Amino acid sequence: MLKNNTETTEHEEEAFQANHRSSNVSEVINFFVFCYMFINLLVSNIATWTIRGYKRSLPYLRINIILILNSFLVETFNVIVSITGLVSVFCSVVWIPYWMACIVVAAIFYSINLALLMAMTISISRLLMIVKFDEMIELEPERLSRRILQFLLVTVMILMAYPTHVIYATGHVSPPVQFWTGLKSSESINPYLILAIALGLVGIILTMGPYIYGKYYLNKYHAIRNL
Repeated sequence: MLKNNTETTEHEEEAFQANHRSSNVSEVINFFVFCYMFINLLVSNIATWTIRGYKRSLPYLRINIILILNSFLVETFNVIVSITGLVSVFCSVVWIPYWMACIVVAAIFYSINLALLMAMTISISRLLMIVKFDEMIELEPERLSRRILQFLLVTVMILMAYPTHVIYATGHVSPPVQFWTGLKSSESINPYLILAIALGLVGIILTMGPYIYGKYYLNKYHAIRNL
């Protein structure tokens, strides 16, 4: 009987020590995430403010559609970093409800998909500035850029409708949601991630294709050749 009590006490001590070590590791990870995300948050916003100032300093004649779309892309990246950083810093101290984490993840992947589509649009716009320069230069850049942005916002919303439905219907928990809520992560792949990967593959084609054709067009029609 005494032997059994001794063994039980030893098991309890081992379990306590294991839980204590796990708690210490969790605290270290939370502290690292807090510092890392806070630094990213500061750097991203400082860089964005600098680019905003540079854009405001340019005269109107130097502003074109590519410059404006690139500024939109920078703002989108800053939104991604800011949302991820703020939520991660907060959740390194306290967890948030699952529904709130789902909204945050949807906002992050919405911005990621918007950035991907915007990068494709910039690449295509650069090609049009090469092959259709006269027509492109006649367009008002501010108005056209706003229309393109509105179109991309609606397009991303449509693309994300089905993945959002799947996540809410199945209660999917991705690794970021696990960190923010303390829930157990799901074994299946995040539907948002599948959509982002698909758009990324399309983006590689629509980015490299116009770039290669643009170089070919310039070399064929605008190259300075030695006579």
